[in-house]
Amino acid sequence: MKKKTRAEISGELFANGIVEAAHLSYKASRGRQMIGACIQRLQERIDELQPKKTDPAYKKARYGKK
Repeated sequence: MKKKTRAEISGELFANGIVEAAHLSYKASRGRQMIGACIQRLQERIDELQPKKTDPAYKKARYGKK
């Protein structure tokens, strides 16, 4: 079995929180709408996450390179 990364574990925890919040609505159809809206919004915004150029000072401190 593959060991999960910290990012995968965090993502699952966030998803569990959203499902728990949906359960608080006490209505399955409303809860499903909430979860669907979250998924749709995340899919719309995922492209906002772009890699950034590394600061040379950070790179030198972290890896000992120029």
